[in-house]
Amino acid sequence: MHRSKDIDPLTDARLKTQLVVRPKDTVLDTCGGLGYSAIFALKTGAGNLYGKKFYAALFRVMADHSNLFHYTGSPKKIKSKDAFVKNTLNRLALCGFKALCFHDTRQGITAEKQG
Repeated sequence: MHRSKDIDPLTDARLKTQLVVRPKDTVLDTCGGLGYSAIFALKTGAGNLYGKKFYAALFRVMADHSNLFHYTGSPKKIKSKDAFVKNTLNRLALCGFKALCFHDTRQGITAEKQG
């Protein structure tokens, strides 16, 4: 997912990928557009989106020594901003991700799966 307010979407995408992608990496893009399908899936009764089960499965399929960029949007504009980021960081850590860092200007979290 990319930002489009106050930044060109292509520039935003380039800046985010620079955080985690290296030459010859294999990239798994789990984004589903604007999230409309995910919203409808949840309303239909699908499981907890971006919950511990999802992060554990993501950790399982990622290669050792690989990096993750997790778009979160702009949590400073969300009423429960601190809990949102902290809870996401905690769930990622519980699943085994290391070197967790929230990047406010890129609106997301980077993490590593160490080998």
